[in-house]
Amino acid sequence: YVHYGIGSSWTQAPGDEMQKACDGWYKKTITTNGKAYEAVFNNGENYWYHEGDNNNFKIPAHTDSYVAQDHKGSVGVNPCPVTYNPKTTVRIHYKPKADDSRDIGIWLWGKDKDGKELPGAWHKFTGTDKFGKVFETTVDGAFENKSLSFITTTKDWGKDGGDRAIENCASGLAEAWVTGGSDTTQFTAPNNLKKKPKELKVTVHYRRNAGDYEGWNMWTWNDGTNGSARYFTSHDDYGKIATFTAKNDAGIDSVGFKVRKSTPIDAWKQQDPSDRSIPNNAIKLDANDPNKGSAEVWLMQDDMTVYLNATMPQLTAHVMSADIAGLKKLAVKVSGDVSSVKDNDVTLLDTSENPSKKVEIASAKAKGSEITIETKNDLNIKHKYELSIKGLATGIKLSASSKTGSSVIRTDEFDKKYAYAGDDLGAVYSASSTTFKLWAPTATEVKLITYKSTQENAEKDKETAMKAEDHGVWSAKLDG
Repeated sequence: YVHYGIGSSWTQAPGDEMQKACDGWYKKTITTNGKAYEAVFNNGENYWYHEGDNNNFKIPAHTDSYVAQDHKGSVGVNPCPVTYNPKTTVRIHYKPKADDSRDIGIWLWGKDKDGKELPGAWHKFTGTDKFGKVFETTVDGAFENKSLSFITTTKDWGKDGGDRAIENCASGLAEAWVTGGSDTTQFTAPNNLKKKPKELKVTVHYRRNAGDYEGWNMWTWNDGTNGSARYFTSHDDYGKIATFTAKNDAGIDSVGFKVRKSTPIDAWKQQDPSDRSIPNNAIKLDANDPNKGSAEVWLMQDDMTVYLNATMPQLTAHVMSADIAGLKKLAVKVSGDVSSVKDNDVTLLDTSENPSKKVEIASAKAKGSEITIETKNDLNIKHKYELSIKGLATGIKLSASSKTGSSVIRTDEFDKKYAYAGDDLGAVYSASSTTFKLWAPTATEVKLITYKSTQENAEKDKETAMKAEDHGVWSAKLDG
């Protein structure tokens, strides 16, 4: 039970019964209207649980979540372990050619962000809409953008177009529009089919890893209207909730926003790095009044994805990003406090070696939600690596030639080792030969392809392997 008081008004002992939340934890939601209050806990009989020896727990005003443990209390987040079981909705719209009466369906396959395969299978369309036929299903897993693919085809492979990768998977709603006879795939609704209510009720769920919501709010706008501040006024186990209604007589097909932190003297003390929007496919029209609609999204601190279903955000501590930040340095950003990470929790494999070779770690220093990993020796920027951190991630792929590793290219130490001061990059011609030079320090192999003429559709003449030289330069010399 929790026996609590707001001012001089207290519950009657033993107070309100609490519900079991998870092993060893109980919970109770109390309406306080933002006021401070005090509380003590008991078993409904003669055992009372105080803060310290005999003090009441003092919960500050505007507290959303309060945790009492070992006779100590603190503002915090839900201590119960969260099961991550993401599910992705796949929705494909298909408008067949007027003369195509074949029994075309959808062949769908993919691989989720944890490497689990979604085996390829053929599916019938499940419905229709104003565009044409619709296939909709829900699959287990969270998918990166372009990691789900499909083909519009009959069961016996009478295809209408080739493979199509869905660009917008990460939100939890992978959606595409295909017009029969075209190789083009659209990932937003055609303009004439976009939902455009004049009044849109928006619900935004926002989670900060440490529960530090003070000052955080949203700035929102839609076409033809001035921006407005929107505030998080309620909460649930996920985090804070903002609910507001956007209005525009011209219709609303999306809502732009930024999450920001405001202080009394600076409304933009902190803010998202870029604008975001609540997309059109998040909007649901009122069945009785198409001029009214609703949209619900989920946001997470330091994650720019706008999630369209509640299963997608990963609430347990996990790696948000990893990068090769220097010739001996990896920078890792994690959701949550990782101060307990130690050197021996980190494993880095050089997968370009055969067999893969373990890279010696000099140190792993954690501060807040960031981990800086130093290697004993320089990393080979031509090689590919896999990073694993105990309890956080397994097999994160890193390379200087990809997005997960490219920061090293913008460092002074990289410039010092690989900058090329020569003025002969490209083709240098002489009467007897032509020398081709290319600066590509992260490449493992480069080939020069020449053609028999300068025509756009010219026949290929030959391929010449280019030779690696100092400072990341590759060269090839052709006679004549």
